[in-house]
Amino acid sequence: MNYQLLIYIYLFIVGISIGSFLNVCIYRIPRDESIAFPPSRCPNCGRKLTFWDLIPIFSFLFLKGKCRYCGEKINLRYPIVEILSACLFIGFYLIFGISYFYFKFVLLFSALLVVFFVDLSEKIIPDLISIPFTLIGIILSTFETFIPKLTTLIWQNANLYSSISSLSKVKSQVGLLSNNNNKLPIINSLLGIAIGYFILLLIAYLGKYFLKKEAMGGGDVKLAGMLGSFLGWKLNCISLYFSFLIGGSVAIVLLIIKKKNLKDQIAFGPAIILGALLSILYGEKFLQLIVP
Repeated sequence: MNYQLLIYIYLFIVGISIGSFLNVCIYRIPRDESIAFPPSRCPNCGRKLTFWDLIPIFSFLFLKGKCRYCGEKINLRYPIVEILSACLFIGFYLIFGISYFYFKFVLLFSALLVVFFVDLSEKIIPDLISIPFTLIGIILSTFETFIPKLTTLIWQNANLYSSISSLSKVKSQVGLLSNNNNKLPIINSLLGIAIGYFILLLIAYLGKYFLKKEAMGGGDVKLAGMLGSFLGWKLNCISLYFSFLIGGSVAIVLLIIKKKNLKDQIAFGPAIILGALLSILYGEKFLQLIVP
């Protein structure tokens, strides 16, 4: 069997397994429950779930989307998160191969997947994710001058490194060519945090001053700072630009179809996350368009 196919199968299995754990985080973190104990139970009847009830995606299909014990419908979010997690693991591999940036962005977007669905359902962005991951982003930024070269060399020598993912492609894809030229790449991360905080805090202040109500939640501000620690200041600016386009477009559509009115709160976290993804995928090309 082709080794690339084996890698895809492996990443799919790992991805849906991580997605199953992310579902636990999505359900328990907003409720201030431990993500480790007690074991998984049906939220309706409280029965402890067995191994066969917890196989990602396949248990949902086998049980026809219902609890084995009480017949309550299982939230469709569970297989959706597992599939999206698998897509992240495989999709980033297709872009970055097995490299430092692969692990960095799989880690980041696994956390963002939790934030996306928590904010969508509960209208909150947990500090339990945004604050620790801001620190992780700062720590990772201090190593970005040598880790990409090291991981690329290891995988090339093992003949397992994807042919579509050379070091130059990886670096240009995430817009880090200029960052790696810095003697202190941590500065790029700290600037990214500062800009993320400043822009959204400014919007929050102006919204409260002119609209007399909260225009931007504190969780959104911390999320923008967290992304800045991973993306750096340039890509975080582009990320926020995309975020406002996405968030504004969604808000207009919801107003037009009368699902929301001007007084309703709309989760902005998902728009920030989608903006970050677009920034990673297309940020460098976007920069080249606006700065020839």
